[in-house]
Amino acid sequence: MYLNRNVLSNIATPVTSINSPANKLLIKIYPAPVFQHATIEVAIPETGNVQIDLLNITGQKFKNIHSGFLLRGTYSINFNDNKDLPSGVYIIKVNTKTLSGTLKFVLK
Repeated sequence: MYLNRNVLSNIATPVTSINSPANKLLIKIYPAPVFQHATIEVAIPETGNVQIDLLNITGQKFKNIHSGFLLRGTYSINFNDNKDLPSGVYIIKVNTKTLSGTLKFVLK
């Protein structure tokens, strides 16, 4: 609840939405740039079905990294199945029921 002390009345104004990391989908990959092995870290702010895909720079889906039910929380996913991919820029796309996020990375 937010209380505005700059007004003469004492009416409290409820805040219904705050943009905080708890309300956002966070995606990281390390090390950067990616060579043969990497870790994808995803913070899921809501419980439900989650789909994580690997796309090329034009948006074409190369492979599905994860598809299934996850509880709210942070997950580390080993991304070691990239030996057959050519060097270049790729995108990790994460979809939940209400949120979607992407992260670009370089594979060397």
